[in-house]
Amino acid sequence: MDKKKILIGVLVVVVAFLVVYAIGLSIYSFRPAEVSLEERYDPSFMRTVSVQQEVMPDSPESAFEQKIIYTGQMEVDVEDVDETYDTVSKLVEEKGGYISESRFWEQFDGAQKNLRLVLRVPAETFDNTLSQLTDLGRVVDQSTRGQDVTEQYYDLEVRLENKKRQEERYLEVLDMATTVEEILKVERELERIRGDIESMEGRFRYLKDQVSLATITLIARETHTPSAFISTFKEAFSSLLESIKSMIFFGATVLPWIIVILLLVWLVSAILRSRKG
Repeated sequence: MDKKKILIGVLVVVVAFLVVYAIGLSIYSFRPAEVSLEERYDPSFMRTVSVQQEVMPDSPESAFEQKIIYTGQMEVDVEDVDETYDTVSKLVEEKGGYISESRFWEQFDGAQKNLRLVLRVPAETFDNTLSQLTDLGRVVDQSTRGQDVTEQYYDLEVRLENKKRQEERYLEVLDMATTVEEILKVERELERIRGDIESMEGRFRYLKDQVSLATITLIARETHTPSAFISTFKEAFSSLLESIKSMIFFGATVLPWIIVILLLVWLVSAILRSRKG
């Protein structure tokens, strides 16, 4: 009998322990956690704004359009630099581009003229434009380069869109904020996000410009330079002129003093002769 009471008592204790344990688990599972301002107003907020970057799919069906920055450089000997400038200006205008930089300079005392132009033309006309530029004269040097920025371009585009969605969500939270502390907190986040957006937009505009418009640097120089004999003669004649100028300057400086000295000598000699007479 005592054994039965002991066994029943043990069973009661075990059952009571299990009941208490189950109640404790239920209370812990449903205990409300601390939530932020954003989560309190919208539980899906953090899941939405935490997306900062999406992985670019590798499947052929979802392939992105390739983005390439084309650049080229050409050096060419021409007959007339001024005529070359007019020809290139018309060509670039026909292609729908523009001249972003231009420089003109002379060498050999104006005997040789040089021209440097930086052209921006639509990327799809890059090869055709280079081909037409070779008709300007004798091509001395030519090089081209294509930089693939596809991954960088679309990665930046996705991150920019995510930042803008994040900004929209914070604006919604700002409308629902009730205390000054909450408003200031959200405004600080908005200021940070807006700075990121402006920085990304500037970089994205630069990439779009570089992709859509190819850059060609053209250097043209005139070929009708003077012969060696003419160049030597010009240099000798210039030296002769400089020598004559120096002699004239020296004579104009010294001659008055020579005249004064001669007059003094003549005067002294005349005085001495008069005393002897």
